[in-house]
Amino acid sequence: MNQRVCIVNYSEIKLKGKNRKFFEKKLRDNIWYILKKNYIDFNLHQEFGRLRIENINEKDVSKIKEILKDIPGISTFYFPFIFRRDEENILEKTVELVKKMDFNSFGVRCKRVDKRFPLNSQEVNVKLGSMIVQLGHKVNLDSPDLKVNIIIYPEEFHIFFEKERGLNGLPIGTSGKFISLISGGIDSPVASKLMSIRGAEIIYAHFFNFTNDSCGVKNKVFELIKIINKNSPPTKLYLIPFEKLQNEIITLCPPKYRMIIYRRSMFRIGNLICKKEKGKGFITGDSLGQVASQTIENISAIQNSSKYPIFTPLIGLNKEEITEKSRKFKLYETSILPYSDCCSFLIAKHPETKGNIYKILEIETKMEIENLENETFNNSEIVEIE
Repeated sequence: MNQRVCIVNYSEIKLKGKNRKFFEKKLRDNIWYILKKNYIDFNLHQEFGRLRIENINEKDVSKIKEILKDIPGISTFYFPFIFRRDEENILEKTVELVKKMDFNSFGVRCKRVDKRFPLNSQEVNVKLGSMIVQLGHKVNLDSPDLKVNIIIYPEEFHIFFEKERGLNGLPIGTSGKFISLISGGIDSPVASKLMSIRGAEIIYAHFFNFTNDSCGVKNKVFELIKIINKNSPPTKLYLIPFEKLQNEIITLCPPKYRMIIYRRSMFRIGNLICKKEKGKGFITGDSLGQVASQTIENISAIQNSSKYPIFTPLIGLNKEEITEKSRKFKLYETSILPYSDCCSFLIAKHPETKGNIYKILEIETKMEIENLENETFNNSEIVEIE
């Protein structure tokens, strides 16, 4: 069976100075883990400014493409034909490969890493282009049917016709550990995915009520996390039973403030998770002004209960923009399945939109629910997700 090679490039990692080796190792470890998880045979090597995956079976190429497109930290990757520099005329080698391709128009792009090569990049482009034109094909540099790429290294030539784009960003685990307060909706899964692309290692926390469909809701959240985490290292999900605590809040809190108190209580329980997991902060799907809980006053009042920083990557996006990202990350079809949201349970028809923190603290002082919050945390179920 034919063996292939894949070259993996990264962008931001190159700018990390003395910490660069740490970022490179994380990316290498993440790629190694997910390829092994998918039962793919390969060898993985670190080279200067790139990774090289060797001894790939031809049958695994398509699967590897889909995996690498979804691993944070990768800018581009390609599967080249590789010739040693002691081989005869590289232009003729390229033409032989081009003859096997089906196309009308073409464009040539040469990158000369080794400046000792006698022809410069433009000279290679012109000379090789002339040879391909003689085969009966037309030059089109803007949108060619076939992109002929050559990279000239000191020891070898790379020739390839497709370059795949990755997610860019930073390898998962390089920015620390975070707790995502994930619901079953559209926003928080997208926020989690975006933070994973910025290098966050994410632990998930989901608050649920015991309704007739609580099992279905938990399964939905589990499926969303599996989509987010499909090509990432293992993670875990805290399933937090909110019913008993929520009923106490309903009994003691005026309806217009319940939604704010619900979320403040969730953050206090989240503080316990963050401490246990040694997390650096929270991730939420808040988008400024989208719903009543996301006015600037309510966001401030809710976040006041957190002891850790809160990261809101969607804060300046509207629903249409968030939905577009949900589709891009293949989360949308699962996110729109019906589910019961704890935060909307038995709140006022017109909830408070300008929560006053002093009024809220006064209400909470009378409620005395700290012990119940600790009990809720202790009753959480932890699910490991590969």
